[in-house]
Amino acid sequence: MEALVLRIDVGPRIGLGHMRRATALAEEARSLGLATLFACSAQARPILEREGVSPDALIEPDAIEAAGPRATVLVDTLWSGNGAATALEVERLVAAGLTVAVLDSLPRDHYEVPPAGRGADLVVTPYLAAERFRSAPRAGRWLTGPAFCVLDPAFARARAGMGRRAGDRILFSCGGSDPEGTTAAFLDRLGRDTRPVDVVIGPLFAGPLRARIEAAAATRPAVTLHHAPTTLASLMAGAGLVAGRAGLQRYEAAALGRTGVYLHHGDSFHGYFEAFASSGLARIHFAARPGGVEGFLDDLARIARPGAHLPELAFNEAAFAAVDGGGARRLIEAFWAVSRS
Repeated sequence: MEALVLRIDVGPRIGLGHMRRATALAEEARSLGLATLFACSAQARPILEREGVSPDALIEPDAIEAAGPRATVLVDTLWSGNGAATALEVERLVAAGLTVAVLDSLPRDHYEVPPAGRGADLVVTPYLAAERFRSAPRAGRWLTGPAFCVLDPAFARARAGMGRRAGDRILFSCGGSDPEGTTAAFLDRLGRDTRPVDVVIGPLFAGPLRARIEAAAATRPAVTLHHAPTTLASLMAGAGLVAGRAGLQRYEAAALGRTGVYLHHGDSFHGYFEAFASSGLARIHFAARPGGVEGFLDDLARIARPGAHLPELAFNEAAFAAVDGGGARRLIEAFWAVSRS
C-alpha cells in the first residue's frame, strides 16, 4: 500500500461523521509512512479544506483509478439510501484492480455485494455486537466490533491521560448540522439555574438555528457555546455526561468512560441502539416513538438541575472497557495486511 485513498462525502444531510473518520484514518496512515488522498464530491471539498485538508490531497471520485495500481481505497459512503450506489462504486474500483475496503453500516444501510459482483477485499463493521444485526458480507475478510471503531487519535491521548473520574458538566452536541433543531429545543427546556453545560454549534448549522441557540445561551449563565471545534476530546474529558444526537459521539464518549443520553432520529437501527443501551453504555430515546423527543428533553432537564451528584455523571466502567480508542490504527494495519497479501 503506497497510497491510501479515502472515499467519503460530507454535507448538511450526511453530516460530518464520515469526514471525522477519514481524517483520523489519514493521521494514522501518515504515521505509518503512507500517503493519503481524499476522494469526495465538489460539495464536500470546501468543508474538508476548512478542516485543514490540503487541496492537493483532494480528488474527484472518478479519478480514483488514476491514483495508480498500488493505491488502495477505503470506501465510507454508506448512509441512508446510498447502499446501492456504494456497492456499484466498489465493484467499479475492484474491477480496476484496486484493493478496496468498505467501512460498513448496519441494516438497512449496510454493504451488500450485487448478485454478480466480486465484493470488497475487506469489510469492517465497527459496531457493538454487529454480527447480531447483519449476516457476513461476501468479502475477502470481515472484521466487526468496537475494536475497529474509528475515532480521532485525540481520544486515545485523552484516555491515556485521565483518571477514572467524571465531572459535573454536561456536553451537548448534535453533530455538524442538527437539521431537526434539537440543540435549540434543549436550551429552551433549561432554566437559568443549571449544572454547567457545554453546547457545540457545528460548522453546518443553519443561520436561523445558530441565532436561536445564541439568544437562548445569552440568558443562561451556566451555558458555554463552542463553535465548530475540530475535536470533542477535551470537552468530553471535562464532562460528566454526553448528550445529543446518537452519532459517532456515542463511541467517543464511551472511550472516555462517559455515559451518554442520546436522541435517535429515523426508523432504522432501533434494535442495535437498544442493545447498545442495554450494555450500559448510554440511555437512548427514539424520536419516532410517542413522546420520544419530549422524554429526551425531560430526561436532560432533570439531570441538568443542580444538586446531588447523579449516577449518570459517574465514570462509566462498562463504556470505558468497550471502546479503547485504537480502532483507526487497527483498521489501517488490517487493511495494509490485506493489500500486501
